[in-house]
Amino acid sequence: MAGLNLVLLAGLPASGKSHFARFLSSKLGYPVIAKDAIKEILFDDVGFRSRDEKVKLGVAAMDLMYDQADTLLGQGISVILDNNFENVSLPGVQKLMEKYRPNTVTVRFEGDPKAVYQRFVKRDADPSRHRGHVVNTCYPEAGEPELYVPMGAEAFEEKFRSRGIMDFYPGGKLITVDVTSFENYSEEALYQRLLEELV
Repeated sequence: MAGLNLVLLAGLPASGKSHFARFLSSKLGYPVIAKDAIKEILFDDVGFRSRDEKVKLGVAAMDLMYDQADTLLGQGISVILDNNFENVSLPGVQKLMEKYRPNTVTVRFEGDPKAVYQRFVKRDADPSRHRGHVVNTCYPEAGEPELYVPMGAEAFEEKFRSRGIMDFYPGGKLITVDVTSFENYSEEALYQRLLEELV
């Protein structure tokens, strides 16, 4: 694979993107740029005191993700981007595609939103989950931690469907994978499918 590849891992939160990103990076040797990892640094170093400030940090994290990808692609280095790509993500991705003409492959993790929602709630309730992702009003938190109240299943589906996360596609090649249940999901099999699309 001597060509330049841009691999986008897209789809609903808690669908297995980040785990597969690490697996894929270990197989291919491509660096991973994950928006959530950037957000966690911003949460810890800058913090937020409102939902609006948190959203602004998310926008900054997306800009930094694209800036890092720009640098790597400009050096001829293939890269993996891990993000809940949505409609507002399209301009940044398409700018990279137009500038470098990489072989772009989107792996979109799909499935029954209700099943993915259950994993989403379980993940956010895990004490190891970065609190900046869980709370919306203030981080770092002062005093008693904010009580975690997850959105409902219908709101979860509507939120991510309306933002274009469930059908994100910027052009190039597309692989869809059903992660309704991980019992029928194999990272190795998905990797082999992806290999067929890389140059």
